[in-house]
Amino acid sequence: MDKRRPLDSKRPLFLRKLSLIKYFINILCTFGIFGDMSRQKGNISEDIACDLLKSWGHSIVERNYISRYGEIDVITEKDKKIHIVEVKSSYGSFDSSENFSFKKIKRILKTAQVWSLYNSVEESRIQIDLIVISHHNRTYRYIKDANLYFH
Repeated sequence: MDKRRPLDSKRPLFLRKLSLIKYFINILCTFGIFGDMSRQKGNISEDIACDLLKSWGHSIVERNYISRYGEIDVITEKDKKIHIVEVKSSYGSFDSSENFSFKKIKRILKTAQVWSLYNSVEESRIQIDLIVISHHNRTYRYIKDANLYFH
């Protein structure tokens, strides 16, 4: 009788258990039982941003608009101006506005052009804003015309 051990049994027991736990978590996430944690955190931050924008007199036009070029988190209207709002959030102590890169701005601009075309909105009425939410410090920053500052 051949008594070969499976290759996995050569690894220490705690690594085998860890791999098994990761495997089951991936299965649970695949079926939506755990859900996508980063998406859930993003939704929480976008909800906070929408509440802030409403309190400042904005009316929410659309959320999570997706085109082949990218995604727009929140689209609002205030004083006949369309605000394309990118929401960045962090749960740690780092500044999440550092993730607002030139590449991201180009993607948002392209997506905003598509949105304005489908909704018959003049591009001159569009402004790109940034809301940075720090859950660690429980603070936020609202940066109007963010595309002028971050490039």
